[in-house]
Amino acid sequence: MPRFDFRCPKCGREFEVSRPLSRALEPAFCVMDGAQCARLAGGPEAQPPAFCSAFQHFGHVHNAGVPVHGHEVGA
Repeated sequence: MPRFDFRCPKCGREFEVSRPLSRALEPAFCVMDGAQCARLAGGPEAQPPAFCSAFQHFGHVHNAGVPVHGHEVGA
């Protein structure tokens, strides 16, 4: 299921929400203060299937246990 990044306008906390693409535009609510949060720019991060031991994207391979990370353009 795709994951979407959000940032709280009150406390600045950033967090991810997994939801179907059909709900991509819905706001999320901060778990710290309950503020309505807008989605950060960018596309959804697709989560690899749980049964995969490795997957490849953006020119490199991830093995099981590799932490999730982003791919910033120009970083």
